[in-house]
Amino acid sequence: MNAARDLPVWGNIKRRSASAQRREGYETGHRLIADALADRDPDAARDHLRAHLIDVRTNLLGPA
Repeated sequence: MNAARDLPVWGNIKRRSASAQRREGYETGHRLIADALADRDPDAARDHLRAHLIDVRTNLLGPA
């Protein structure tokens, strides 16, 4: 993953897809994941993480 982030194409994709609204959504997703982990709720953590990763993929690459 880190090797991919070092490629110029990664920065171009990220810049094209970045917005304050998306950043807020990512922060909300991170908070939900952290809360589920703190609550020791692995099912909720998994579900929130999966939803977050789908959102990131969709925002960067478009719908699957």
